[in-house]
Amino acid sequence: MKINCNCQENTNEIVIEADYGIDPIWCKNCGTNLDIDELPLTQSLKREVEQWVVDYGNWIDWETDKLIVNGEQLEKKYNEIGKKLTKKVKEELKEFSVVYKPSDTAGLYKNIK
Repeated sequence: MKINCNCQENTNEIVIEADYGIDPIWCKNCGTNLDIDELPLTQSLKREVEQWVVDYGNWIDWETDKLIVNGEQLEKKYNEIGKKLTKKVKEELKEFSVVYKPSDTAGLYKNIK
C-alpha cells in the first residue's frame, strides 16, 4: 500500500504524533500529515486514535497559557496511551514501520515564567 505523502519514493514509515486539530499520523520521511481514513485501520481503532487526539493538551490551561496542576503527570499518562495505541496501529499495519513520538509540551510550559 502506498501512503499519500510528498515522498518521491514509496515509503512505509509513519510516525504517530499528536497535534492540535489534525490526524496524528505523519510520513516519517517527508513529514506530510496523513489522513487516518486513508489507512487500512479498523473503525474502532480509528475512533480510539481520534478520541486520543481530542485529549491532546488537556494538561495546559489555555486561558493562562500555563500547565495545570498535575500537568506533567497528565501528559505522561497521555503518552502512555499513545504508546498503547501505536502498538495497536503496528499490529494492524503490519507492512508499515510505525514509531511513536511522545508529547513534550509540559516540559516547555514548565519553563515558561
